[in-house]
Amino acid sequence: MKCILASSPEVRGGKVRESVLAELEKLVGKSREEIKVAIIPDAGMIDDASQYWLIEHLKCLSDTFPKKVYFLNLMAFSKKQIEKVVDKVDVIWCCGGSVDFLMTVFKKSGFAKMLPKFLKNKVWVGSSAGACAVGREGRQKTQAALYPDDIFLPEIKDYLGIVDVCIYPHVYRDIEGKYVPENALDLIIEESKHQNYPCFALEYIGGLVVNGDMMYMIGKNDKKLQNGKVIIERVVPWGSSSIKLGWHEEVVPKEMPIGQVYAVAFSKDGRVLLKAEETKRGLFYSLPGGTPEKSDENLEETLRREFVEEVNTTLKEKVCHLGYQSVEGDNGRPIYAQVRTTALIDKIGEKKPDPDNGKTYKRLLVSPERAIELLDWKEIGEAIIKKAVEVAKVELGIKKFSKKEEIV
Repeated sequence: MKCILASSPEVRGGKVRESVLAELEKLVGKSREEIKVAIIPDAGMIDDASQYWLIEHLKCLSDTFPKKVYFLNLMAFSKKQIEKVVDKVDVIWCCGGSVDFLMTVFKKSGFAKMLPKFLKNKVWVGSSAGACAVGREGRQKTQAALYPDDIFLPEIKDYLGIVDVCIYPHVYRDIEGKYVPENALDLIIEESKHQNYPCFALEYIGGLVVNGDMMYMIGKNDKKLQNGKVIIERVVPWGSSSIKLGWHEEVVPKEMPIGQVYAVAFSKDGRVLLKAEETKRGLFYSLPGGTPEKSDENLEETLRREFVEEVNTTLKEKVCHLGYQSVEGDNGRPIYAQVRTTALIDKIGEKKPDPDNGKTYKRLLVSPERAIELLDWKEIGEAIIKKAVEVAKVELGIKKFSKKEEIV
């Protein structure tokens, strides 16, 4: 299944947002000039208010996909007519408006039962209500607090549930102000505690891309929330493809395999130990650690062994769990965890070659801020180091964090 679930991919007086178009081309496998689109406008046609915005959105689609747009008139078309239109196109584009009204249209027309079959080979683009409808419905009290002007119908108990997520569009400021109260993110964080599915808070220009089992956000301020926590995610190039990384400040789920364990190891004066490897592009910085071996009794034994092998460094007795980084899409492997810990350095010995590969790594002690910069792991790296500092203050007794940079 391939979907783009966005707040507002249409631009009034312009064309579809470039960030959405770029993802759409990848999902469809065609250039934007070749893509054919079927439009469902029903969600915006619920009452007698002016629909100028809907007309502008339709013009945006017409300008973006000239002579390649079709209407899906769900209430007027027979099922055969609906199938005939869908068969012509690459994309089904559902515009915004009222989700509950849209759901009544889907059910009355029979489209709700037809859509899963269509999505086997068509791409769905949902704008606002069209994004929410294919996911799961949150609790109505949260919906009403976030969108007080929306229309809620008591007969609608859930959305289509084709994608197991709760979508909350327009969470951040748009060109006309805020759609939702200032405590919107807090409301959605609380809602995520009551859902069995992840919740996505999307900014005005944001969106969630679904490509099979892979999901990733395209808005800078988009947030994924689960179990009352913000989950930081990013997609990075990996060979000829890409992988999705996520940061979770919790224990690894029992069913998830563990690929590696690493540590943010602090000196007594609060500096972080990094290893650096010479590459063609310059020095590559990382945290010491590695893969569990059969002979290791537990993850802590893996960690201590890897520290000695890679950077000839021993750790003091206490090792504190920080969380784990999930890795998804790694050459067909099931999603797995990279555990992150923190500990105090006991002793740094002389540099020695790693017995695993014969390489001798450079070793640096740097401030936490400098570690974030050198690792260059973006938001996830910043979250890991900041969590390590927080835990080190409480559990490891570190009071000050030196800014001195030193090769050891």
